[in-house]
Amino acid sequence: MMELQRAKAWFLDTNIPVKLAPVRNEMTVPSIIISLSDSSEATNESTLGDVNPETAFETTLGEWPALTKPFTPSSYEPLTGIVAMRTRDLPDDILIAEGMSIIDKTGTAYEILKVYDSTTFKIAPATVADFKGAVLKGHRPAWVTSIESSSFRETYQVSVNVGGEPTLTILLHSVVVFCLLRYKEALLENRGFERSTFTSSDLRVNPNFPDTETVFSRFISLSGHVRQYWPKIIAPAIDGVIAQERVTGSGHLPAGTNPDDQLWVGEYDSLSQNR
Repeated sequence: MMELQRAKAWFLDTNIPVKLAPVRNEMTVPSIIISLSDSSEATNESTLGDVNPETAFETTLGEWPALTKPFTPSSYEPLTGIVAMRTRDLPDDILIAEGMSIIDKTGTAYEILKVYDSTTFKIAPATVADFKGAVLKGHRPAWVTSIESSSFRETYQVSVNVGGEPTLTILLHSVVVFCLLRYKEALLENRGFERSTFTSSDLRVNPNFPDTETVFSRFISLSGHVRQYWPKIIAPAIDGVIAQERVTGSGHLPAGTNPDDQLWVGEYDSLSQNR
């Protein structure tokens, strides 16, 4: 019991710094020193970059340019949400489509839900907004980044160093081991250091400290797996697809022709040529 009380008193009264190697001119005791011993790619694991064709993706929003100059609608009915534009306010190469947005001068976006004709569309009914100086914008552009990764096995060395009394080194080593076990999930796995294992050396005299006193150390070799990520391809996201049916060999369906009697592109079987 006396030894236990002495150990508690020593831990409460003693400053035990934790340092990262290399330590220059600060080799004090007691101390805990952490150093990275090795980091190598885990070639025995299937990695996204080398083997697995499936790739993670990350989406980031890009700039959102306006498709029109600022304009004021010729009419807007808040009850129905129907907005009408003047033809002169719409560029010749722009077609209004569902999914586009009208942006008021404060920057608030209102999605176009339905298009009636080339200059008339509908937003959410009962929308109260001032569209003086509004602009039209398309789907908000986004960039899709394909993310690849690889698993690395890393090994850290944790040295527990106490001067003068080897018993205190054993006690401090036990506290460090307790922390590694107790907080394996909270402090290691939650930070991406997974499947950790460790081994401890015997008690030995550490020659790396000054000769003013004898320093006893125990070394913990801590190994685990981390995953390194990097971007591979950055490309704009597809925000819409427009499809148009047509008859084989003709850009338009001839007048008076029954569409159900025509051969449509894609109806041939590539092997048997049967419809």
